[in-house]
Amino acid sequence: MLYYDLTWIDAILSSPQDAAEEVEALCNIIKKNAKLEVKSLLHFGCGTGFHDHTFKKHFEVTGVDLSPDMPKIAREINPEVDYYCDDMRSVKLETLFDAVAIPDSIDHTQTVQELRSAIRTAYQHLKPGGLCIILGHIKEEFKANNFVYSGKKDNLEITMFENN
Repeated sequence: MLYYDLTWIDAILSSPQDAAEEVEALCNIIKKNAKLEVKSLLHFGCGTGFHDHTFKKHFEVTGVDLSPDMPKIAREINPEVDYYCDDMRSVKLETLFDAVAIPDSIDHTQTVQELRSAIRTAYQHLKPGGLCIILGHIKEEFKANNFVYSGKKDNLEITMFENN
């Protein structure tokens, strides 16, 4: 639901600055471990472009997200980034990239086959010697209301409880 009907609340509950520290760390890891100079980055699961706001300071970014509304919002935040509404498990872009980043969205794969498809698709979009970085949870641990987000805009106040 959050990635379709409620996409618009993302900009009320968070901002690109909320992700900046984590993305800077990812950029440093990419630069430190890449076998080639990373100029271009493909971002699977780009969402509303909050990560890309920092990624674009270091790389030429292309984003892919399954939700049709996410890239629309991302384009407003990052007009210089190319965005596509597509599936990271099967997208076929005509470009190869120096790096592919999959922060968090890999957690939305539900089967081993979906996970393999996402990784295979990332590999197919890499230049020889390119680097793929994936962030995911390796163990399922349910926690009730472990994250609470709230935000205000005009007359609207939203509080969201997240259970992981």
